[in-house]
Amino acid sequence: MVRDGDSTGIGRRRFVRGAAAGLLAAAVPAGAAAARESDGPVRATGKRIHQFERDGDEYRHYEQFTSPDLRKAFGEATVEYDPVTLPAERVPAEVRESDGPSMVEYRDVGVFGTFDQHATAEQSIHAELNASDDAETDDAETDDHSPSYFGPLYVYKSGSVSERSAPVNVAWRRYLGFDAEGVRSKMVDDGDWGNIVPSSDRYILYYDGSDYVSKKQDKHVKKSTGITAQWHGRLYDVPTADEEDYGVVSAAHHDPWDHGHITNPDWQFAGSRQEFLDAWESLGSYGTENQDAYNGSDFDSSNGMLGIVY
Repeated sequence: MVRDGDSTGIGRRRFVRGAAAGLLAAAVPAGAAAARESDGPVRATGKRIHQFERDGDEYRHYEQFTSPDLRKAFGEATVEYDPVTLPAERVPAEVRESDGPSMVEYRDVGVFGTFDQHATAEQSIHAELNASDDAETDDAETDDHSPSYFGPLYVYKSGSVSERSAPVNVAWRRYLGFDAEGVRSKMVDDGDWGNIVPSSDRYILYYDGSDYVSKKQDKHVKKSTGITAQWHGRLYDVPTADEEDYGVVSAAHHDPWDHGHITNPDWQFAGSRQEFLDAWESLGSYGTENQDAYNGSDFDSSNGMLGIVY
């Protein structure tokens, strides 16, 4: 989720009770919004809507984003995401006290596109990085442990059109021999991390040798900072066809109490990256450093840096 200054958040939300919340009942068919594609991902300003329906002791959560910018680009003004089930403690008191379906809405900004459009945008960023590296060859030579990174740059929330939801901000060198399960096990067995609160899926795009494809996270690693708040990294194995030097990448962030299902929070991307690097420095004989990935401009709390574990 892309934050638009301080114009969003729980303080500015609008709560709607009961039957008035039936707006989300009319679903947008999957793929409908992609009927008319533009040349690239679109930055859209609009309204994000969260609807909650009680399901026993839990709640079914439905999300939509609607904007005239989307209609211009894709032929439909609304993007709908896959529903998720939430425990009662992660929904507002107003929802729990409501007799029927309830809705929270607020103004927001997002970057939307088909996976093909997002892949093209990532390739363009890498091309700029490549040109920048070539121009700086006469300057200080890059150390052997930190070659330039050309792997996945973002993670995406899948919907009728996919949304750029976070920057990839941590990567593990391939020669360390870790896959995503190995990274998680090291942090859980030798550190104070573990899976705390269930999380939804996000997707990276990677090159498989012939085309760009999407895949969801292989593992999660988390550390509690409150009852439902936590440091959280989705971990992705990256095939050698896409990135020779880095075998695992992560989108590290901090989940607030509602995990962004209600508010548009500060995900603390830069702080979370450093939390992961600090964790690995404390695990023993691992070095860490940062390099520019230029993937932070859409996110208030990201500085576009990639933290490297070597």
